[in-house]
Amino acid sequence: MVLFGVVDDRDNNNGDNLLMTNREASEFVIKKLKARITEIPTESFPNNPDQYRMSHPIGVLLVHYRRSNYKREEVNHLAVNQERDLNIAIRIKTVSLTGNSGALEFVERVIETIQGLDVTEMNQVRVGRIYILEDYFVDYDSSTGIWDYEVIVGVPSERIQREDLI
Repeated sequence: MVLFGVVDDRDNNNGDNLLMTNREASEFVIKKLKARITEIPTESFPNNPDQYRMSHPIGVLLVHYRRSNYKREEVNHLAVNQERDLNIAIRIKTVSLTGNSGALEFVERVIETIQGLDVTEMNQVRVGRIYILEDYFVDYDSSTGIWDYEVIVGVPSERIQREDLI
């Protein structure tokens, strides 16, 4: 299929012309983190976070889609085409706050790994690089001794109106 002069031959299962879905963005971030940070596992955020128990003795990175921000675009007679920045959260859970295996060290390593990654391979229309939106302390659980921090990144993408709705 051709979208505004760009061929989009990927199968999105539901027929949408999403150039990078929230699932694809999360999987891209997971893949890059797993390749660079090998001391602790990187996983998708659990479906039931209240029942999740960290099994690794040092920590874990949990990745999930948080939300999208859209830029308002002109609507024309062809279609609606909007820039979309997907916000992906990386939750850092560790048993230590400081040191080489501490939450603060993993915050920096996550940022070093993700910041500036080129998403062109995942996105055929909008060229861009992942950028850091924020990082912050989430919680300390005194019963388990686990520190929680989160890094939020922006992943540039695009949303193009489905052809069957035009």
